[in-house]
Amino acid sequence: MRFFHLINVRWYNATAWYALNLCRLLQEAGHDAIAGVLPNTQTAQKAKEMNIKTYEDNFNAENPIGVAFRLNAFLRDFAPDIVTAHRGELFWFLALKRLFGARWKMLRVRGDQRAPKANFINRFFHNKCADRIIVSGEWIKKNFIEKLKTPRDKISVIYGGVNTTKFAFDKNGRDLVRSEFGLKKSDIVVGLVGRYSEVKGHKSLIDALYILRQNDENYKLLLVTSSSDLNTADLQKYIDDRGLSGAAFITGFRADITACISAFDIGVVASLGSEAICRVAFEIMSVGVPLIAAKVGALPEVTPNGNLFAPNDATAIAQKIKNHNKNVCVFSDEAFLSAYMEAINE
Repeated sequence: MRFFHLINVRWYNATAWYALNLCRLLQEAGHDAIAGVLPNTQTAQKAKEMNIKTYEDNFNAENPIGVAFRLNAFLRDFAPDIVTAHRGELFWFLALKRLFGARWKMLRVRGDQRAPKANFINRFFHNKCADRIIVSGEWIKKNFIEKLKTPRDKISVIYGGVNTTKFAFDKNGRDLVRSEFGLKKSDIVVGLVGRYSEVKGHKSLIDALYILRQNDENYKLLLVTSSSDLNTADLQKYIDDRGLSGAAFITGFRADITACISAFDIGVVASLGSEAICRVAFEIMSVGVPLIAAKVGALPEVTPNGNLFAPNDATAIAQKIKNHNKNVCVFSDEAFLSAYMEAINE
């Protein structure tokens, strides 16, 4: 089959990850998949690194008419069986194409914490033009049902998935990373993976470590973190001001993510918001590390029972670190692709 995924996202964020992974999996399964990406962006670069075929244009242009004409010519030549829009820009054009007789099926993916705009046009495009809507969480599905009056059976919830071969426990990597940061076998290593941004909740996790170490100094913290919109020097100062400089460590950028996760005894997603798509939660559990997570986004739906805490509540985080469900839920690439293929055939 022939697939076109419109992924007009500038940064390689969770939406781009979700979409490009689908393209990669489709290609590996023998299908012809092309990603529509913005030129000279992180997403375009990542697509090339993954050997995904691309069609590039300025899909987010303020004047979209020329872009729409070029996209129309591309679709005519490529003749896809399935078109999937991962963002709203130019979804209107694809929806109208489908309405007026395009032979391909039209899918709309939404992995966004913001509720869809409840106006007539948005309702018409989603409910009457799209063949199917895919969302990354049950609460997003609820928004479509309540705000756009979308039929429940027209919406599929697909969380995403990871390569469980790549993200598998690495004993040698665990030992090397723990040795690098002076972590002993007796240490209970709590870990977080994610860029340094206020929304990721690093400081609440540092506060939780401070609480834990009042009674047990075996607790240590490994922050697999590099600067993003904030400088990690600020985070280091936050650690130092609490007397935790020998117990909490910032790794900087790491290529050996699986080894770092393997070094954890407990993984934490401490985000204060967002997480409509949370790949790091899947990566942590795929390695076999127990996960505790904030009650935001899709995390309550993918985290094992009993392992949730209120965001920005250091006391609650500390309690869950001490007492948590050690089971993990594995979300694999294979299950991700299977759910997508099932959705397009419904």
